[in-house]
Amino acid sequence: ILKAGKIKSAHFAHKPDAIDCPYRLGETELHLRIKREIYEALVNYPDCYFFKSADKFTSGILDINGCINHFYFAIEVKSEKGKLTRLQEFTIEKIKAAGGFVCVARDLEYVKDFLHVINLFCLYHS
Repeated sequence: ILKAGKIKSAHFAHKPDAIDCPYRLGETELHLRIKREIYEALVNYPDCYFFKSADKFTSGILDINGCINHFYFAIEVKSEKGKLTRLQEFTIEKIKAAGGFVCVARDLEYVKDFLHVINLFCLYHS
């Protein structure tokens, strides 16, 4: 769908739960379900801002990017057998080198642990 955008110029976006969109090729229902669970967990997370990137024009950008208490994080959602691309590996190394946190998520519990580690780091460094 085309959105007019109040802050940014007009842009295309997925309809909510648009699984059959051709720009989401390769994303299974399980992959999308895990992403939704992560989004729902992050929405209510204190001092957290995040955004998702999920289309063929964001090659190498991880699925979820954001900040918690001034610290950058990125999450790439993969299935149990899913592998990172070379570009994703490169991106992850650059984020880590810049002091950011990265998680390759295969389930929601792992992401919750990841967020807990970021919070502990924030407490220690504040």
